[in-house]
Amino acid sequence: MRNSALIAVVEPWMRYFCTLHGWDATKPCAHCAADGPTREDLLRRAIAASVSGDVSDIDELFTPTVVGSSPATAAGSREELLTEIEERRGALSHEQVTFGRADSNGSVVRLEWEASALHTGPLPLHGTGAVLEPTGLRLRIRAVTWARFEGQRIASWRGHWEDIALGVVGVRTPAARWLAGI
Repeated sequence: MRNSALIAVVEPWMRYFCTLHGWDATKPCAHCAADGPTREDLLRRAIAASVSGDVSDIDELFTPTVVGSSPATAAGSREELLTEIEERRGALSHEQVTFGRADSNGSVVRLEWEASALHTGPLPLHGTGAVLEPTGLRLRIRAVTWARFEGQRIASWRGHWEDIALGVVGVRTPAARWLAGI
């Protein structure tokens, strides 16, 4: 690297300024997309965390006032979302999430995805008060999620399941039809 000795001397005094977020620090602005993961990447992390029941990054991924819904979740705040995800933790194991097409338009990201997992624990069914007891079968969901971002955090989302199967992929069991609402 050219002038590496000079950079080593100057680097401790370097500052990063962001006029958009009023950032003045020794590190790049944490709110600017150019300095961190893309919004598509953040939505991928949020979906994978929701499927696996991992709430460790929820503060980083969602605004405190996040609102959204999907067939499995409805929340009017980050705390409600945290509670719903934690209620499902342990219901699935050996989770796999694959992502398809992603589209961005300003602050809105649309992402197609598919998840599969073994149904090994009690699964609360959103909005019904019912619990689907463990079946040991593979659950597969094909879905699309739209998320609106404020800075680098999700402020609202809407999820739609295009297909759901429980058991042998392509064979709809009565429980899978009930989960899908058909």
